[in-house]
Amino acid sequence: MIYRFESCVLDLKRRELIRDGELLRLEPQVFDVLVYLVENRERMVGKEEILEALWPGRIVTDSALSSRIKAVRQALGDNGREQRLLRTLHGRGFRFVGEVAANDASAAPPAMPQASRTTALFGRDDELEALRRCLARALAGESQIVFVRGPAGAGKSALLTEFLRGSPGPAIGVGQGQCVEFHGECEAFLPVLSALSRRCQAPGGDALVDLLLSHAPTWAMQLPALLDPERLQQANLKALGANRDRMLRELGDVIEAWTRHEPLLIAIEDLHWADPSTLGLIEWLARSHLPSRLLLVATLRGADGSGEGDKAQAMADELGLRGLATRIVLEPLTATATREWMATRLNDELADMLAETVHARTGGHPLWLSTLLEDWIAQGLLRLSAGRWELTASVAALSEELPASLRQLIERQFLRLSVEDRTLLDAAAVHGPDFCTLSLADMLDWHLDTVEARCEALAEAGGLIQDTGLMHWPDGHVAGTYDFVHQLFQEVLYQRLPPARRARLHQRLAERAEARFGERAPEVAAQLGMHFLRGHYAERAIRYLTIAAQSAFNRTANAECLEYLRLAEGALPDLPPGEARLRREREIRTWIGSLRM
Repeated sequence: MIYRFESCVLDLKRRELIRDGELLRLEPQVFDVLVYLVENRERMVGKEEILEALWPGRIVTDSALSSRIKAVRQALGDNGREQRLLRTLHGRGFRFVGEVAANDASAAPPAMPQASRTTALFGRDDELEALRRCLARALAGESQIVFVRGPAGAGKSALLTEFLRGSPGPAIGVGQGQCVEFHGECEAFLPVLSALSRRCQAPGGDALVDLLLSHAPTWAMQLPALLDPERLQQANLKALGANRDRMLRELGDVIEAWTRHEPLLIAIEDLHWADPSTLGLIEWLARSHLPSRLLLVATLRGADGSGEGDKAQAMADELGLRGLATRIVLEPLTATATREWMATRLNDELADMLAETVHARTGGHPLWLSTLLEDWIAQGLLRLSAGRWELTASVAALSEELPASLRQLIERQFLRLSVEDRTLLDAAAVHGPDFCTLSLADMLDWHLDTVEARCEALAEAGGLIQDTGLMHWPDGHVAGTYDFVHQLFQEVLYQRLPPARRARLHQRLAERAEARFGERAPEVAAQLGMHFLRGHYAERAIRYLTIAAQSAFNRTANAECLEYLRLAEGALPDLPPGEARLRREREIRTWIGSLRM
């Protein structure tokens, strides 16, 4: 069964939760709580009912259940204040109140062969090999800390899944933990506790439980579901007077002791959402040089200017620079890898035909690749006929399509930025795929130093814009130039602007650029003409478009000349009625007629 609600897909057969197109790895107990609440969404579910259904015969404290409920909310992008999806009925229980669409997975319509929301692993051979080298060093007794970094949807989970499936042998213990986005207080060490819990519940895990109880009672007491009441009481007594240093030391002792007979691989996903205690533990493990067969792999997003994950990234960079950790950065897929991926989902013929368009539209972003193809299939632009995919529209038509789901992903990233950075990027989107900081300062009436500083910070964070150099203006100014990392960013930000604000920004950009170029304005006539046109300033738009047409005609570029004249012709109705307008109409239409002959 597959349940869909808001931007989430809950797949019971695969035991997967996908939110905003990204696979989330939930602790088994958290996943079970979510499923139980969704399946019983028509009524209120009491605390005792959940405990009896999911942990029969075990003693589980209210705080343990509360932490699972909190983890469910955070995985869904909900919180205890809004309670959009999961509502608490105080003193009674919980109810899932989201609007749910349920589908039998076996009755689902055919989709892309082998396709899923997470792109299969292509173009990541080097990164996979780097992980395997780190594993080899860990097996030799040299503990390893590895950070896998990339933007949302870059394939971090796919890389980790492939590594876990293909590398560890049966003699390697694996524990997986998932950080979740908390907007309030977060449970300390949550992903590490989840990873330990998973390993303890796997075959042979009883011995690890015993080791935790004897060597690390401060950790054992935080895993009440694994202990009977008597042993839980023992752990609580042994943990009296615990502090942070003791917890770190105890876990180090457990890792050393356990990895003498079984190597341990701990995988933590979405470290950018990690609690401070978890970050402190990872840094302590990296700096302690434990003589153990430990490999800890953590995935995290790169900084995007929102401030989210800055502490995690700063720690990863610091440890990497000091040689205490390995950093693996997931770059966009190459055009070759994009073509290979498409060939496995469609066929070689369509891959050859569409790969260039798809790579240009997505920039090789793995999630965007999958989203784009799924949208084309949903619209019937790609159709499965007699077991073979065929194209039902022109390649040009496909290149103009922008899926709503992809637009939402980009907008969500944009909305995480500060108001000032969003205002700056709105102006940049009006300028075009590439822009100059001086133009943005003119458009927004901001000081140039302020614009330069914000653009530098956004470029340094990566993901949205990148530095491309300097521009020397005719009036003597020198200012930085940038462009959007993906053209889709510029398109989405431009289209989401209210038409009136968009027009005002175009007009202000054109007026200030015209003033700065002065007598040299004809050199940028095409750009000025387009901005005045989109700013609904018909008279100046026609003036500069005809100058651009004359320049193109002088270069015998008749096609470009005709295009500028057609744009100018389209602006004619916006001129005031009168003799001047009629004269302009005759000049432009006569010129167009001569070019068509």
